[in-house]
Amino acid sequence: MSIMSQILIASKNPHKIEKLSGIVSPYFQQIQTLKDIQIKDELDEVGNSFEEIARNKAKYFSLQYPNFVIATDGGMTIPALENWNPLYTRRFLSSLDKTDKTDFQRMDELLERTKDLQGQDRFMQWKEAVAIAKNGEVLFSIEVEGSYGILQTEYDKNKYKQGIWLCTLWSHPQFGNKNFFDLSPEEVKQSEISWERINTGVSKFLSTFEV
Repeated sequence: MSIMSQILIASKNPHKIEKLSGIVSPYFQQIQTLKDIQIKDELDEVGNSFEEIARNKAKYFSLQYPNFVIATDGGMTIPALENWNPLYTRRFLSSLDKTDKTDFQRMDELLERTKDLQGQDRFMQWKEAVAIAKNGEVLFSIEVEGSYGILQTEYDKNKYKQGIWLCTLWSHPQFGNKNFFDLSPEEVKQSEISWERINTGVSKFLSTFEV
């Protein structure tokens, strides 16, 4: 395995930066993020799947960055909720008037939209995709399914953490209906199985990639 020079994590989300840094750090001498460099960030996140959006992001930023770029896209599926597009999980409010919203506005609106859903109709499941590109060429991409849960009917503001706002609303029936932030370290690892699957795919690609 050869150690490569640089990779850009095309995100400002602190949780994604933490996860992706842990995945790519064995393979790169330097890791940068969108917070570290001056770069155009005018990409409209469009696509028919999380993987397509991740690929578009990676390609876009790799045309501006002189080395590898890794980008992700993810969202929550809520099958019983009408007019819910998981591709717009974070942007489901902003897509209406093009202005960004706070995470608390997102949570309040989601609870309002789902107030009539009961029991298993509140089932939800996370999906995540990742792509790696260089010089405008996508070299690798994968989309995985994550853990499942039940959308709570209320939330504790004190449990909120930037970058993973939906976890404030995420109850885990497989762990005694605990909120995400009440899980043990081992339970968190199982809840974040999507990142384990991303790690497996990215590590397999990078460990065999020839510079």
